[in-house]
Amino acid sequence: MAANGESQAPEGEHPDDKSRTTPLQIFALSYLYSEESTQRQKEQFLDSQRLVTHHWRSSVLSRPIYMTVRELITILPLSIVPETLTAQEVYEQLNILADRGLLEGKGYLSEEQASYYVTGTGMLFIKRYYAGLSKAIKDKRVYEENIESIEGNGKIKEFLKGIGGKLKERSQEEIADEVLSGVRTYGPLLITSLIHIVTKSP
Repeated sequence: MAANGESQAPEGEHPDDKSRTTPLQIFALSYLYSEESTQRQKEQFLDSQRLVTHHWRSSVLSRPIYMTVRELITILPLSIVPETLTAQEVYEQLNILADRGLLEGKGYLSEEQASYYVTGTGMLFIKRYYAGLSKAIKDKRVYEENIESIEGNGKIKEFLKGIGGKLKERSQEEIADEVLSGVRTYGPLLITSLIHIVTKSP
């Protein structure tokens, strides 16, 4: 983890300014991954119900979940972005992710209405990012201090402590899956807390 809170570029990417990932970008990728996963779970549930009642499955291909710059701004926690951040800068940061193949955008009438969905590569990237949480958990005392320094929701703190208690019996992939499952439950508040902890990790 870089000292300025940006994660290092994935293997194979050049570590220049555009290939490092900011907290805002991690938040956007995490939120879109969560929305996509939630939608897929709903579709799978409905499909299983159709199979039971009508003995057929839907043949319609799943569509990706899009989010506009304006929608992202409405849920973006101020604690992870600069005070002087503008809508133009949010748009530019999402475009960097699109240039790296982590997001895909589509046509728009204005920058605030530009919309994006997370690609398969973006999903893999965010899973690897949260798999790295295991490094932050290794020092249990520091990890729990970082949790206590988070403002707000006690349930989120308990969830994070629970992950720390399972480190020895879980692989990095299992930790990432549990974290992303938690994101579907707790939403933006958990994403912000996770960014806080990963950023503070050695």
